[in-house]
Amino acid sequence: MPSAICYHHHPMLSLSLPQAGPISEREFFTHRRVAEGLVPCPRLGIGAAWLGDAEDGPRLDEAIATLHAAWSAGFLLTDTSPRYGNSEVVIGNALGSYESCDRWNGPAPILATKCGAERQAKQPDFSPDGLRQRLDRSRKRFNGRSIDLLAVHEPHMCPTAQRAGVISFIESVVDHGEVAVAGLGGGGPDVQKRWLEFGSFSYVITHARINALTLQGLTDSAPNARQNGAKVLAATPLMMGFLGSRFDASQQQLRDGTLRDGLRVFALRAQRQKALADEAGIPATQLAVRFLLSLPTVDLVLCGPSTPAEWEDNQAAYEAGPLPEGLYGQVWRNAQDGDEPRIGG
Repeated sequence: MPSAICYHHHPMLSLSLPQAGPISEREFFTHRRVAEGLVPCPRLGIGAAWLGDAEDGPRLDEAIATLHAAWSAGFLLTDTSPRYGNSEVVIGNALGSYESCDRWNGPAPILATKCGAERQAKQPDFSPDGLRQRLDRSRKRFNGRSIDLLAVHEPHMCPTAQRAGVISFIESVVDHGEVAVAGLGGGGPDVQKRWLEFGSFSYVITHARINALTLQGLTDSAPNARQNGAKVLAATPLMMGFLGSRFDASQQQLRDGTLRDGLRVFALRAQRQKALADEAGIPATQLAVRFLLSLPTVDLVLCGPSTPAEWEDNQAAYEAGPLPEGLYGQVWRNAQDGDEPRIGG
């Protein structure tokens, strides 16, 4: 399962980014290639972390149905990691049943996974042999399907002395056609910048750093990626549930005074964004997804549905199109209201 928000108590940030206007409706619905040789896909993809708890029975059926609903609607990019519980196995099961059913008559799902740090390991193994074993294991879990995108996960956990070996391994599997492109997942902007300067990475995944509750990633992660020719994949539009499943609980903690100091500002911003959404007559979850999809500096958004109903909510947000400029501007301003801790994801 995904980790909690990683933040630093210092320094506290007070952002005042000048507003960048939302992209046009035409650009919003543009299908883009996430890598050469791959079919174009919508700018909304699946982050499979919240499917990692599905192991058998009705929960596994529900997780598979979530993936089938997205794929059959043409939302093909599916991002996961060995760190996300059982998610790779879930995707493999979903592939097996999807590719044999009548409704699979279009392009195959685009598979993205990660290598490097693993949740169960006491000491992360970034050796070439360890990376090879995990890559082969991921491919086996995907029923032998090729892996399209491979990211180095949590690169900040890699010892500096091993970085060159990891980059060499990643470049080798790309050169030999085992994966289409390589990227970076997490690690924070400073670490990602160092890796981008030394390796050939085509995308970065920002975790909880660009969304309706914080724009930190627009000051560092996104510019770093652009300067190195990499695309920006923004994960967790709901800020780890602060605008979704954790909204009520976080608001209660805010009232009780039990919410960690570093997270209070995000709960307050969620409160304001929820009020905006209510006034506009749209779900707060859809406001958050549409805002992130409206940002011109974000190439693709990774949402995290755990059920078919949650996927339907994300798809509805996409189909509703970009936020009106006035509402977009209000969300933009709320996302910077008050000092916030620096987030490291």
